[in-house]
Order: sequence, then C-alpha cells, then structure tokens
Amino acid sequence: MNDEQTDNKYRIMVVDDETILTRLYEIMLKKLGYIPVIYTDSLVALEAFREDPDKYDLIITDLTMPNMTGVELGQEISKIRSDIPIILVTGHSETATPQEIFKARIRNFIQKPFTKEMMHKAIEEELSRKNEE
Repeated sequence: MNDEQTDNKYRIMVVDDETILTRLYEIMLKKLGYIPVIYTDSLVALEAFREDPDKYDLIITDLTMPNMTGVELGQEISKIRSDIPIILVTGHSETATPQEIFKARIRNFIQKPFTKEMMHKAIEEELSRKNEE
C-alpha cells in the first residue's frame, strides 16, 4: 500500500484516553488524507456521536479507557447507527470476548503497536466494505 493521500475526505472519530496517542493519530490520519476528529473521553465522544451520527464515516477506538471501554462505546454507537465501521485498537495484554466484539459490530481490530500502513489498510478495508453494503 502506498503512502499517498486518499482523494476523498472521510471524517474519522478517534477515541483514546491517552493524549499523546491522539496527537499521533491526528498526524497519521491527516497524512493519509482523512479528517480526524479526536476525543480523549469515551462519554464525550458518544455524546458527540449522538448529536450528529452522520458526521462520521468511521470510528477508531481504544479498547481500554476509563468510563466506557471501546467495546461498550462500539455497542452504543451501533445502536444509533449500525452501518458505521468501527476499528478497535488493543494492547498486547488487553482482551475482549468474541461475543462482546460481535455485539458491538466491530469487524476489524489492530494490535498495538501498529504502523501507519497497518492503520491505512484497516481503514480502507472498512470503508470499502461499507461502500459495498
């Protein structure tokens, strides 16, 4: 996969409680041609999604966060808009059950640490899957 920017401007919600990681996401996604919308609080992200669910084309969420896990966030978002692709990012020691992941309609997850190419591939897979449905 090349490093060129995409021609389209997909808006991606990123939810991670680690500020330094959200800054890296922002830089990475902008370089790939996406519009990142960053949240460091899962409850604030959920409220923003509730207010305008059509604003986002894809969600990237960390698994382990205070207040609400990425799987719980995915479940709530899926109740509002079942068609939105969700990518779950997990650390080596973090786990979620297959039932939880299925219930949250999460079809793609990335293990930390990841590369820009891995992230781009996962995003493109999810966006093309969404466009085929």
